[in-house]
Amino acid sequence: MNRLQKAICQAAAITALAVICALIFNYFRPGGLDLFHFQAPETTDKAEKDRVIPLDMAAALFADKKAMFLDARPASLYAKGHIKGALSLPWAEAEEKFMDIAEKLPEDKTIITYCDGMACDLSTDLADFLRDMGFENVRILINGWSLWEKNKLPMATGGEDNDK
Repeated sequence: MNRLQKAICQAAAITALAVICALIFNYFRPGGLDLFHFQAPETTDKAEKDRVIPLDMAAALFADKKAMFLDARPASLYAKGHIKGALSLPWAEAEEKFMDIAEKLPEDKTIITYCDGMACDLSTDLADFLRDMGFENVRILINGWSLWEKNKLPMATGGEDNDK
C-alpha cells in the first residue's frame, strides 16, 4: 500500500470513528436530535406556540370558511400551486403589495400565513408584518404548502381558484 492509499484509509477510519462518536453522544444526550423524524421545531415560548397552527386545525378552519390563507412564497410558486382561495402576498414584496390586498383581509377570520419547507421563515416574517399592521388573529402554518399538498387538501393553480 503506498502512502496516498494509506492516508486515505486513515482519513476514512478517522471520519467513521468521528461519526460513530457523534451518534453515540447524540443518543445519550438529553434532548438529542431526532435523526429520522422531521417535524416542526419545538419552542418553549408560549406566545410562539400560540402563533403556530397545526394542519388539522387549519384544515378545519378552511372547511368552515373561518380562515383566510396568505401565501408568503414568490408569485411564481403561488401560480404553480397554492391553497384554494389563498391570496398571494410574497414576503419580499409585502410592503409594496399590502395595500392591494388589505381590503380583502377579513377581520372576523383567522389569517393563516404559509410557505414551503420546515426552514422557511417567509410565513413567520409575513405574520409578524401583519401583526405590525394591526391584525391580531394571525397564525402560521409551518411547512404549509407541502403539508397541504401531501394531504390532498383543496388546491388551485394560477391566479384563480381552479380545483386541482
